[in-house]
Amino acid sequence: MKNKTSILQKVIQDIYDCSDYETAKKLFIDIVEKSRINPDNKLKMIGNVNDIEQRYFDNKSRLQALQIYATNSMFDKLGMNTRRF
Repeated sequence: MKNKTSILQKVIQDIYDCSDYETAKKLFIDIVEKSRINPDNKLKMIGNVNDIEQRYFDNKSRLQALQIYATNSMFDKLGMNTRRF
């Protein structure tokens, strides 16, 4: 059985180390755009980041929301999501 991996594993700590939302957003979008993810999933992920900007109005809230989204996306890909069915 092949081990599951996530492109976000390589940059998740860098996203948490960012001190501002714009830097973290650029890092997240760059890694998604350069990946071999299905184009529809890329658009969805980038759209979710844009939704964060619409929901939150200050840098700190946006940064925290992006960090949580990136972590959840990584865990979901690794099969460790917390959603109940």
